[in-house]
Amino acid sequence: MQQRGSERRAFDDRKAVLIAGSIAPGSALSCLDELAGEAVEAACEEAVFASPGAVASAVKYVTAQLALLNDGTAYVAHGDAAYASELAPLRTAIELDRFGLVAQVLKERDGCTVERCDALTQLRDSTRVLGNLRERTFEQQVKKYTAIWNVPRPATGVVAAAGPSVALPGTSGPGSAASLPRDPAAAEPALQSAAVTPPATLGSVTPLPPRRPPQVRVAPPPRATALP
Repeated sequence: MQQRGSERRAFDDRKAVLIAGSIAPGSALSCLDELAGEAVEAACEEAVFASPGAVASAVKYVTAQLALLNDGTAYVAHGDAAYASELAPLRTAIELDRFGLVAQVLKERDGCTVERCDALTQLRDSTRVLGNLRERTFEQQVKKYTAIWNVPRPATGVVAAAGPSVALPGTSGPGSAASLPRDPAAAEPALQSAAVTPPATLGSVTPLPPRRPPQVRVAPPPRATALP
């Protein structure tokens, strides 16, 4: 009796680890449980296949689910029939096989095919899993999202060589450096225009004309006197 109780606690611990992984912040693994529902399946698909790392985590999660169902079913068969109800939600999630992950794990781990798969005897309804084996649902999903993963993303922190003028904080007006176009060719006319523009008059003061030098009067030479 004591050994059976320790085995049951071990199963509970494994189930708790699965639950903790599915509800962790940023985790999409809860999408693979039976409570996710069909309404969120499209969003869940994008989350599960968001990256190669996300797919690897989902495969690992489903592998742990199948191992727990396998060991739990054997434990129930050895005498603890009451534990069967504890396995019901887990079995339902596996039978749903969202996105073909269960079928993929069974194919790779147990060599399952549509014609023969002994692991499916633990399920009450294997229709969905068999359909995913037949249609290679997981492979199709990976192929679909691989095209998205391989799309090059623009590098961050790159400044455009040319573009519209950008006003920096603390600078404004046509005479500021920030208002000049970024294109050197476009900046040349602006600089030439600034070079020939006369300075603005300060206030209302009119500049004085330059002084002329004083004029000096020169006396004419005496007239010559005629000799007798």
